[in-house]
Amino acid sequence: DKLDDGHFHTGPRTIVHVAGDAKNERAWEPFAACGSGTVDVRRNLYKNVLGNRVVFEEVAPAFGLAFRSRWAACDEFGWVRTCTLANTGKSPVSLSILDGLRNVLPCGAALSIYQTASSLVDAYKRVDLDPRTGMGIYSLTSRIVDRPEAAEALRANVVWCAGLEGGATAFSGGAVDAFRRGAPVSGDDVLTGRRGHYFRTAKIELNPGAEATWHMGCDVGLDHANIASLRARIADRAGIAERIEEALDRAADNLVRNVASADGLQMTAAPITDGHHFANTLFNNMRGGVFADGYAVDARDFVDFLASRNRQAATRLRADCEELGEGLDVASLLEIAEESK
Repeated sequence: DKLDDGHFHTGPRTIVHVAGDAKNERAWEPFAACGSGTVDVRRNLYKNVLGNRVVFEEVAPAFGLAFRSRWAACDEFGWVRTCTLANTGKSPVSLSILDGLRNVLPCGAALSIYQTASSLVDAYKRVDLDPRTGMGIYSLTSRIVDRPEAAEALRANVVWCAGLEGGATAFSGGAVDAFRRGAPVSGDDVLTGRRGHYFRTAKIELNPGAEATWHMGCDVGLDHANIASLRARIADRAGIAERIEEALDRAADNLVRNVASADGLQMTAAPITDGHHFANTLFNNMRGGVFADGYAVDARDFVDFLASRNRQAATRLRADCEELGEGLDVASLLEIAEESK
């Protein structure tokens, strides 16, 4: 129930103002909690076979626009929300956009504190803007403790955006109301004692068939060195979209290798069956992990294990196992077992 209610105050929020001859509607809010008002829309949800990318799509024929939001993750940039706004109509459009994430939590507050003293957590919240990159840094002014001792909060969560340039970066929830009214959105440098959001504004011109794409990255639990490293990576905007996609592709390749190490790849005449097998193996790996070195077996560990179960067998097989050394694997182990019968 909390997840369902959270849609009204937490998560992505996008508002698009359409200038010019935009039928009878001037504002469009994709994936609004209460629908899109009087605008007829079509919504789609996609997931790739690997299961590491989810795409939300809303199409508004009345505006001649389509909005897609893709979630994926990688080590270098954390969670990445990639948004695409496409002009599916027959005439150019001028758009004003507000896009971002609501109720971004700081690092360091346990779930139990949110459940019992969420207003207290709000009082400790602080958001700082990095003016060089537009990154929002979400932290606590101090750790929440009830003892008279120093309790610094030395880690933070971050959100940043690449692709929506030239507008404001706002942390206050009032930015949504101001933008909806058509009022200017003023940026924020610091926000304290309130829930922190992350909103970016921009103006975009789209010709028929054209589309605009931007990326919003989120990561958690970063210390000073991590934030400085991330700041350096995203400060250079040249080719950042390509670098993000390459990082996401590497993450996907690592996922395939992980599943392959547990025999999760197969090719049959039924691709959907192959996909189900991949997913089942992936879920098993998520629950129980994978072997660190595939089917390789540490000879000394195996002999020690065997000695605890069958001393005679351990004495008989010790020399054969240690002779193979690092070359000992499951197949070799089975051969030794067969020969020892």
